Amino acid sequence: MGRIVKYTLWTLGASGCGFYFGYKLGASLKSIKVTKYVKVSQPVEVDLREVSLYTTVRVLFSHIVEIKSIPSTQLREMGNFVINYDKSKRIPQYVVERITRGSLQKCRYFDRLYRLRTSEDADVHKLFRSTNADYESSGYSRGHIAPAANHVSLAYDYLNTFYLTNMAPQHFQINSGIWNLLETHVRTLTTEHRNVYVCSGPLFKPSDYSNNSKFVYYEVIGENQVAVPTHFFKYIRAETLDGKYNIESYIIPNIQRNIDINLKHFQVNPDEIEKTAGFLFMEDEYMHNNILTINGISQNSLVPHRYLTY
Repeated sequence: MGRIVKYTLWTLGASGCGFYFGYKLGASLKSIKVTKYVKVSQPVEVDLREVSLYTTVRVLFSHIVEIKSIPSTQLREMGNFVINYDKSKRIPQYVVERITRGSLQKCRYFDRLYRLRTSEDADVHKLFRSTNADYESSGYSRGHIAPAANHVSLAYDYLNTFYLTNMAPQHFQINSGIWNLLETHVRTLTTEHRNVYVCSGPLFKPSDYSNNSKFVYYEVIGENQVAVPTHFFKYIRAETLDGKYNIESYIIPNIQRNIDINLKHFQVNPDEIEKTAGFLFMEDEYMHNNILTINGISQNSLVPHRYLTY
């Protein structure tokens, strides 16, 4: 049996909405005590002064994807979501979020926040950043990978969604159409699930040519050559009150025209995302034995594959 290690973190903030309002609204800054719990398999001794919030984030999301960076990526802990930023393409490789009914409840001073302008992430080296200028007159919108509407309960999380490290070029029709519909669908899942974990990001899928050859071909925009994905994916793992899981996975083409808004037409087997994205969604024995459905289809324990075949 593992035991629970309790530790405390201190951060500066104004009551109700995090540090931003302590400055913006003129409220006096004060320390906000945050208590975190981490389950460990063996008794350990922890120096409380050395435990970081990033440790908690890794525990929270490590059962969805393997949270680690490689030389061409940079991990960005943004509160209730994590970005693995692709420095070569200037867009996220993936973003992992945890959404609950609580995270969708607006904080006390939310209505005083005006619409924010997207901005560069100063924690990313200048050579590897995208800028607002890259998107201007490009014909593409700055598409949130972790949508702001998922993180309105804390100003810190909400503000972090407006960094360009959380964005990728999307055609306007996709951003305001099928992708927005999918984001809304994810939020509705919180009404019947206690936790909704989401992994989203870009894909670069090959195109067929007349000579039967295939090429991965994509556009880049701006002086910083920001990569334009050919597709976007979203993998959803919704946890029920009794610890079971419903899984949904989607691939949306990033094309400049209106497309069918029936979400079911874009559902795919999760391994189709994994094969193109180049990483696996975590699934241990407990997870495998507690999957209820994949894309609405009941899990069949007799199927010897990692995922159901459609």
